[in-house]
Amino acid sequence: MRLASLNEELESITRDYDYGIVPGSATIFVLDEIEALGRLDLTLLEGVMIVVEVNNQGYKITSHSPLYSGASALATTQAILAHINQPFETMENLLMTVSPMFCERFQEVLYEKLQSVNQSQIVPSQHDNQSQQSTTTTTTTATTTTSFNPQRPSSLPHSSNPSLHTSTSPSNTTNTQDNWIR
Repeated sequence: MRLASLNEELESITRDYDYGIVPGSATIFVLDEIEALGRLDLTLLEGVMIVVEVNNQGYKITSHSPLYSGASALATTQAILAHINQPFETMENLLMTVSPMFCERFQEVLYEKLQSVNQSQIVPSQHDNQSQQSTTTTTTTATTTTSFNPQRPSSLPHSSNPSLHTSTSPSNTTNTQDNWIR
């Protein structure tokens, strides 16, 4: 069992696996905390209802009932019969062993979670790259500004961009602001 108490484990099973079984089909019908034994039934997506026993030794299917006679229900029934009363270490292992549709959904959910983690790591990385690009642009602009030589009129660029003609060093900016205030 994953959780501290049998009740918590059974309640968790009824919620946590709805993505890979018929949603809302898991129902607890035995809870014996003295014997550390619980049972619940649930319906697989293939159309087979199973009874799962949960105890300190793990999880096992104790019975099953196909709800219809379709090909997937019959194939799943065969897989269940091969593993009836066999203990599994986790509920995921049990469900993946007997239900191909659960296995498929489990992989889809896992992939989506991995994509989400990957996206959350890419977004800060892109933000860092944008910050680096801004810094690079600022540095390039500062280099252009500091290389301007007012003593050499021939080096003055012929541009209508006012920022190229009015660029000043930080110390000149302060003096200009002081003169303007006076």
